[in-house]
Amino acid sequence: MKLAAIASLLLSASALLPSHADAHDIVHDISREQAVVVTFSYGGAEPFSFESYELFRAGEDIPFQVGRTDALGRVAFPAPQPGSWRLKVFSESGHGADLDFDTTQATAPGSCEAPKLGNRLKALVGASLLFGIFGLLNLFVKKREVSP
Repeated sequence: MKLAAIASLLLSASALLPSHADAHDIVHDISREQAVVVTFSYGGAEPFSFESYELFRAGEDIPFQVGRTDALGRVAFPAPQPGSWRLKVFSESGHGADLDFDTTQATAPGSCEAPKLGNRLKALVGASLLFGIFGLLNLFVKKREVSP
């Protein structure tokens, strides 16, 4: 009777071993799906490489995906369903972007890209304002010096 109990115990234990071993097995699947790819760069030249990002579905507070941009400054994800998304990219140096976009409409490559003239135009307007302010201050100071 003892032999039957030991055999039963060993059989039960051996039935549990494969499932325990399977718990440590990592299964993978490689597929070619359509993905949304967003590319970031510093002023259109240098890629925003290996910087942190968080991707959110519209209206959700918990990220759908987190990670780092790749060597070319890209974030890629397969959108499970068309909809609105929010992508936040940021670096330790304080650079970054907060982008809201919609994947319901088919777009041509690069059509969601931010205009490259935008930053240059902002810099030009800022420099013009500074020159204008200092020019007016210079005229005001010179008029006070000339007046007795």
